[in-house]
Amino acid sequence: VVTSTLPAGLDFISASSSQGTCTNNSGVVTCALGTLTNGATASIQIRPTGIATGFWTNVAGVVSTTLDPTGSNNAVQTVILVNSPPAISGISDQFTVEDTTIWQIPFTIGDAETPASALSLSAASSDTNLIAVTNIVFEGTGTDRAVTLTPSTNRNGSCTITITVSDGAA
Repeated sequence: VVTSTLPAGLDFISASSSQGTCTNNSGVVTCALGTLTNGATASIQIRPTGIATGFWTNVAGVVSTTLDPTGSNNAVQTVILVNSPPAISGISDQFTVEDTTIWQIPFTIGDAETPASALSLSAASSDTNLIAVTNIVFEGTGTDRAVTLTPSTNRNGSCTITITVSDGAA
């Protein structure tokens, strides 16, 4: 029998084993594997979902009704990172006259696990004829950033610029 009590930051989704059955009772996963012959193996997969960010350690242990000559290998632990997505401050609607750049619109970025200097920014334009992605330029370091928007010459209208911050994981 293998038992694993999920830590507080994880919630149970499913469990399966190569033989036998697995059950969940309020985050305590128990897998009854049945009889294993000498030298045989069985595998178990427990799928949790993160409900709180941070590092969570899950420990699974094995017990048997027969003597185990190698009892020191009857437990395993796995550290799981539940990564929170990075955040970006709001940017109010911007307006400009034709052929006029909007300089250094300030905003901030941050992430619980990743230093701001390691976060990456990307942009998209809903009308690349009005503001091409190459005319969306980021500046700044750390948490304090700015974006400069340069519209295409002799174009007018409106478009939505979407700025995304990424930590490469979340």
